[in-house]
Amino acid sequence: MRGLFCLTLAIGLATTPALAADQFDLLCKGQQKFTPDGAATPIEAHYRVDVAAGSYCRDQCIGIDKLAGAAPGKIAFKAHAKANEQDELVDESYEPATGKWVDLYAGPYPPGEYAATEGKCEAATFSGFPKK
Repeated sequence: MRGLFCLTLAIGLATTPALAADQFDLLCKGQQKFTPDGAATPIEAHYRVDVAAGSYCRDQCIGIDKLAGAAPGKIAFKAHAKANEQDELVDESYEPATGKWVDLYAGPYPPGEYAATEGKCEAATFSGFPKK
């Protein structure tokens, strides 16, 4: 089953020929807002992803985290649905077919914290995880 998943993911990443199917870096650029109607500011992120191991790290790779989910159409770094007003909404994800990158956090209301990033990622050769 795992082999079939990796093969399916490889097909989804076929538009980036330099990549291994299960290990790659993502170089992302987008716009971030701290209020829904606020001004957007540029932001960049660098992910290192190992789908087969279910792991990733971001930017300086201080810690290696587990993926929330991985399917051919979407890789979820973090995901948490808002079940009620005291809960938080988290969606940090990448769509290989389109390059779409989302990093959304909406905290409990009121007053709540908010940060929303939308942008695009380009896949690159896997640079590896830092040695411990």
